[in-house]
Amino acid sequence: MTQVSRENEQLLRSLFTKDSPRQKIGLEAELAILDPETGVSVPYEGPNGLENLLKTIGTQGSWDRTYENQKLMILSRDGFSIQLEHGGAIEYSSKPANNLKQLVADLKAALQLIADAASRLGVAVVPGGNFPFNTPENTSWVPKRRGRIMRDYFEALNDSGAGGLRVMSETLSTQVTLDYSSEADMGLKMRTLVAAAPIVSAIFSNSPLDGGLASGTLSRRAEHYFTCDPKRSGFVPPALGRIMSFTDFIEWALDVPMIYRATQSGYESANFQTFRTVLRDGFAEGTRPNEAHWRSHLSQIYTDVRLRDTIELRAVDGAPVKLIPAVVAFWTGLAYERASLLEAWELFNQKSIAEHYAALREIPFKGLHAKLGGDSVLEIAGELLRIAKNGFNARIEAGLEDPISMSYFEPLDELVDSGVTLAERCLLDWEGRLGKTAIRYVDAYRVRASQIENLI
Repeated sequence: MTQVSRENEQLLRSLFTKDSPRQKIGLEAELAILDPETGVSVPYEGPNGLENLLKTIGTQGSWDRTYENQKLMILSRDGFSIQLEHGGAIEYSSKPANNLKQLVADLKAALQLIADAASRLGVAVVPGGNFPFNTPENTSWVPKRRGRIMRDYFEALNDSGAGGLRVMSETLSTQVTLDYSSEADMGLKMRTLVAAAPIVSAIFSNSPLDGGLASGTLSRRAEHYFTCDPKRSGFVPPALGRIMSFTDFIEWALDVPMIYRATQSGYESANFQTFRTVLRDGFAEGTRPNEAHWRSHLSQIYTDVRLRDTIELRAVDGAPVKLIPAVVAFWTGLAYERASLLEAWELFNQKSIAEHYAALREIPFKGLHAKLGGDSVLEIAGELLRIAKNGFNARIEAGLEDPISMSYFEPLDELVDSGVTLAERCLLDWEGRLGKTAIRYVDAYRVRASQIENLI
């Protein structure tokens, strides 16, 4: 690597070293906690607030608790966690699972805990890609130490960072984490998944409202990422259109500005320094960066596909309960079969970098009706779905998945066959049976016990 010493090269590559090949599956699902009458997210404090919601969940069994400034932020046990996010969200992070059936069983248990606690407090758990009735003026900020630093960073970027504040506080996602077994395996996965991410975003578009109005987009969440600091969002440039090595990724990530760093007393601003700079010069007080700093820096990169010691797939809006397993099934079938990766790549290998970026900007507005180059996103989505189903079925035949999990593709078949996204269906409901009223919206889209029970 250029301009990096052998000692520092070992530090930078240590995060990507794999002890043994795995094919685990992880999930992060963000859910809005809303006032049932106004549709606005609940604040952190107060009898029906997020803190009390987390405390109520914590009364069910034994939990490890994480506090910041004496404020409860995270409950964790048995390898999974439930934590609070800015804007008024709760996030479930699964433990790594061997297969989708195990992952869904854990998801059901967590959703039941969250839904039961919300019911006791009289608030609603509502999936989606953003907070449909929030505005910058009524945003609820969770008192996390890093929050103020991040807000200052994005505000200092002016127009190019304006979306960063909205992403932090108004967007929700369904994220999947997968493994890679080697540098070559990582390169194949990243090449295909980075190219496919905008198409998968189109399939699951689910955030058409903003501030109680139709925003003009199908994924308001994806639109906000346009102005969420282009240095750290969108595509991973060295993986777009080619096989990326660890060196390629590291060289790019070294020049992404740091937002914050951990210190003995908490967190402090990194003052826009790149990791390459602190690797060369050290921090102001004379200390040297270590693996924890490097790991933290990579977590401050918000690309749709994020590389760390795993591959994180972050392009999808928050999904309805019945579609959360479908998100996982889709990515798993696409990524964990080499034949699927190679076949899917054939859909993109003739596309130019400019065409990929044009599609990335068009898809939030047009969804499945957008174009990638001269090709229909809807047609590409249909092909990707077919390939993902074949890949998942291969895992079933290999004994890695339960055959019953194949049923999670059924709502995706219907969605892609119709060409009508969740966002478009929501807009039809909003203009029609919901009468453009928040109370009806929340009642129609909130999580119910029957939805959780219907997960297989």
